[in-house]
Amino acid sequence: MKYETELLLEAEEEINKLDDYYQEIIEEAYKTVRDKGIEYLEINSLGNKIYEIKAGKTRSVYKYKKGQIIVIAVVFLKKSQETPKRILKLAQKRLKDI
Repeated sequence: MKYETELLLEAEEEINKLDDYYQEIIEEAYKTVRDKGIEYLEINSLGNKIYEIKAGKTRSVYKYKKGQIIVIAVVFLKKSQETPKRILKLAQKRLKDI
């Protein structure tokens, strides 16, 4: 099932701060979501209806919106095995009205 992707302004800014290499990985992952669907990517549930797209060392934390839309709230590079609690709290704060 294909989805549209929306980025919150903060997530877009986080992507822009990454090296071009990581930006390309993220854009390829989002293209896959739009063209093929999420079943072609590695997705983790983080609880509270918040999910994570894994693409290389990059992570995009998102929530489903009405219809076939994914809203991406936080983008970061993986530095540890688990998603840091501060990232999860930040995503919850950014996505509270979605």
